[in-house]
Amino acid sequence: LLKPDRGILGILEFSEPDDSHGVLGMMARGFIRYIVPLVGGILSGAPQEYLHLQNSIQDFPSPEDFRTLLESLNCPGHFQMEPVTHLN
Repeated sequence: LLKPDRGILGILEFSEPDDSHGVLGMMARGFIRYIVPLVGGILSGAPQEYLHLQNSIQDFPSPEDFRTLLESLNCPGHFQMEPVTHLN
């Protein structure tokens, strides 16, 4: 629950870069899909957890799609969305 007119919700979630990021996006997707699960599994001894992480990142909607989903909710009261910030 957020306080009316003063509540702030921040969502920090990973998503794969789309094709608009060109070669670097393709390299980042390969890193997320293959390198992170491999190295994380080796270092932690728990490869299934890192495979789950990779799958959740791949399945999470793009920042624009997630924003559209949030804006489509019929929440009581008023809320304002700040611009989506891409960190990838």
